[in-house]
Amino acid sequence: MFSGRRVLLVDDDDGIREMLAIGLQDEGLDVRAARDGLQALALLADWHPDAIVLDLMMPTMDGWMFRDEQRRHGLAPGVPVVIVSAALDLDRHVELLGAATSLVKPFDFAALLATLQRVMGDPESLT
Repeated sequence: MFSGRRVLLVDDDDGIREMLAIGLQDEGLDVRAARDGLQALALLADWHPDAIVLDLMMPTMDGWMFRDEQRRHGLAPGVPVVIVSAALDLDRHVELLGAATSLVKPFDFAALLATLQRVMGDPESLT
């Protein structure tokens, strides 16, 4: 379903990040993972994902700072962002950060897959 598609996964929780990365790779996605926004920006400097899965509350550089810097530097413009967070008022954060959508932590892995498929579109229609 996702063969050849790329996802940047940004989450400071090692267990969540590793579990999601393995699961997404098993679904055919090319996954790069970062533990904070600073690492994510470095990855975006030479790698262009089809979607970004972004936690908001992280040390070093949180999701809000990451989005500010990402946009300021023009890194991966137009790439849909899926916010994954336990923060309150996620709809407001989606709007403020220009994200495509959000998932409330904890979320079901199948919900993440469905969300990614929706925001990235059908790969067959892109060829």
